[in-house]
Order: sequence, then C-alpha cells, then structure tokens
Amino acid sequence: MARNPWTRHYQSAWDNRVANHKIPLWLRVSCLAYGRHEANGHASFGRGELTWILGTPPNDGQVFKRAASAHVGVAIATAVRHGWLAEGSCSECLIVPSHAIQGPHGNPAKPCAVHDARRAKRTAKAKASSVVGEVA
Repeated sequence: MARNPWTRHYQSAWDNRVANHKIPLWLRVSCLAYGRHEANGHASFGRGELTWILGTPPNDGQVFKRAASAHVGVAIATAVRHGWLAEGSCSECLIVPSHAIQGPHGNPAKPCAVHDARRAKRTAKAKASSVVGEVA
C-alpha cells in the first residue's frame, strides 16, 4: 500500500511569494493559485486582475506597470504544462490540481462561477448552432 503523507501549508505564505519578481512568472501564477484557492481548488479573479497582481512595482521614479495579458496567458499555460495548475485554468480562475490540495474551510463541491458561466455559454452556443443547422 502506497503511503501518501501530507502536511498543512499556510496560504498566506504562498500568496507572499507572488511578489518575488526573481522567480519565473509561471511559478508566481502557481503560487497565487495555491495562496488564494478555495476548498474546491479554484481561485477566481476579476477580468484583468492578474495583470495588476503580477505587475511590476514602481522603482527609481518609474510607475507601476501591469503584466501583459499575453504573458499571463503563457505563464498559466506553462504552469499547467508543468503540473502546478490544472487544465481549465485561465486568467479569471486558476485551478490547483485536486490531488495536490485539501481545504481550506469551505465547500469542496462549490461550483465555480467562472467555469459555470463558460460552460453555459458553450452550451448556448452549441444549441444555437444546432438550431441554425436544422433550419438550413
């Protein structure tokens, strides 16, 4: 029987790592997910919020610079490829792989508003295209 020991981590420690600009962006995105996920493994963000969180703070008279959304998208894809994030992660919801976490408090079966909305949109689009196909 394989032994699978586990330990508890503080989400604030993961969240604090996000500010470290010396680590790759894909790893900072992963740290953000581990620092902010709910019991269902999803960490939801507003549209464009990740570009602010992952931006570059002012330095030597410069102004704050948001991370490019394209760079954030590549970072998410890279984190998924490395197994730090689960498939389906996007700029509005980062998903921690279910085998990697348990907790925090909350409902692990709670639906994700971001992914539910995307699923509903795909379903509506599929229904609309099938109706159009029937008419033609």
